[in-house]
Order: sequence, then structure tokens, then C-alpha cells
Amino acid sequence: MNKELFNLCKQVYEKTEWKQQHDWYMTDTVSKPEATYISHEGMTKNTPDWYTEHCPAYDSDYLLGKLPKFSPVAKGCYLTVMEKQTPKDKREDFYWTAGYFCGDGWSFTGQSDTPLKALLRLTLALSEAGEL
Repeated sequence: MNKELFNLCKQVYEKTEWKQQHDWYMTDTVSKPEATYISHEGMTKNTPDWYTEHCPAYDSDYLLGKLPKFSPVAKGCYLTVMEKQTPKDKREDFYWTAGYFCGDGWSFTGQSDTPLKALLRLTLALSEAGEL
């Protein structure tokens, strides 16, 4: 599991307290941190006894359902997730942006290497601006 993704999910939960039916459980071993994704339906008890950290495992569908469809501050801007490219014309220069597109610019954005991480970063930006 990607520790960056775990940390983004954890930050979003701390800011929003949004619940999700799946969770990440992190074990912090000396050699390497490791996270396990567990569905609530698959658990025999509320929490496993081996974890050191825990947070909801947000997915894109969940975030798209929770985020406002239109910008809370810029009229006419709508929620958009798209792959963009830096000025260089190389495949490795592509990245994902989630934000509110207004035709001639963006209002609130989150950028990352995956659409999910971009949505998580957008959620954090909206939360920090007091717009959630």
C-alpha cells in the first residue's frame, strides 16, 4: 500500500470526519510500514489487534459523491478531474488535476500522480478554505 495514499486518507478524515465502509489499518514495523485494506463486512470484530494507525479508505466514487458539484466560491465552475501535461512533451510529465474548472481557469485544485490522490488533495484544499 502506498503510504502517501494512507496519509492523505488520514488527513481527509481528520479534517472532515467522513465515514467510509472500508478502512486502512497501518502496521508500523521497523523494516517497513505496511497498510492493509479491510472491508467492514469481512471483519469478525470491530478492529484488528495488530494495527498502529487506522483511517477510512476513501475511493474516487465516494469522494465524487461527497464533494460539491459546483465551486462553492466561483460561479459557473464545475467539478472536473482530468489528466494534464507539463510543458514538456513526455509521457512521464503527465499528472492528474481535480478541481473546479471555469473555462478560462481553475478554482481550488489538487494535483497528483493518480486521480484518487488528486481528489484527496482537492478535499484538503476545500477543507482548509472552510468550504466543506
